[in-house]
Amino acid sequence: MRGPQLRQIISPHLPDGIETQVQVLPGARHPTLQTLWARLQPAGTIYLFTKPAIRRLLPETAAILRRKGARLAFDYVDSDPLDVPLAPDAHIAASYSQTRALQAWQAAGEVAAGPVFTLLHNGDARLYARRDLQVPRDDFRAVYFGLPQLTAIPSALVPCIDVLSAERLDPRPDALDPLFGYALHFGVRTDLDTTSRIVKPFTKGFTAALCGANFLTGRTTPDATDVLGADYPYLTGPSEAEIVETFTRARADFGGPDWHRALDAARSAAALVSPQALALSLAQVIAALES
Repeated sequence: MRGPQLRQIISPHLPDGIETQVQVLPGARHPTLQTLWARLQPAGTIYLFTKPAIRRLLPETAAILRRKGARLAFDYVDSDPLDVPLAPDAHIAASYSQTRALQAWQAAGEVAAGPVFTLLHNGDARLYARRDLQVPRDDFRAVYFGLPQLTAIPSALVPCIDVLSAERLDPRPDALDPLFGYALHFGVRTDLDTTSRIVKPFTKGFTAALCGANFLTGRTTPDATDVLGADYPYLTGPSEAEIVETFTRARADFGGPDWHRALDAARSAAALVSPQALALSLAQVIAALES
């Protein structure tokens, strides 16, 4: 979702003169093929390496690219930046929380120096293409969209929340259309570890926003308060009782003033990952690396 789909979303909105393409970096198990790939690349190119490509990139490949005047940016998403032996020319964070973490690790000497840019994590490209399905709802329905093993739906709410699994997701253009039929997306995670160096992006929250829905998630979810505001009404504590209380309140609020104020915050969240906003963020990365 971060490579080809991001390009699909933002390409029409990039400034004139910026051309993008997606390439597959040959695997590290084939070093000769990877270095040959590097030697065939045009000079002066800016490379944004996604999470899988960062792991594959060999030091000798990076050296060949740099001798040709290339600039390298690493887009970590939800990988561990401290587990990357190579130093990029720029770091790209997929969330505000990851931006702060990278800067803190740099200050502690744990991550290589270099500018840190925020390029928020886009939603699935199909959601942008189907925004016409975002219409006012006259009934309250809730959904969890993601890997079922990564959420914690209290037993009292199991009958109230549909689960749309992201495992082996249907690739058809209309596969995500059902998401637009829900008023509330549930996003309480079980895999949040405050001691971990992996910072999850706010993708589920942006997915809800792009569908015109409100979002119920933990108050400590990375970027939840950055994106939705500390006063967003459907941020919950970690206990089952708190989650049930927050869900019950959201259902009671549906259609009322508090619900619509929350939707205003969701619309602001969607604007942060609009094609235009994402294109501007990437253009700023490119301009900085070209200077």
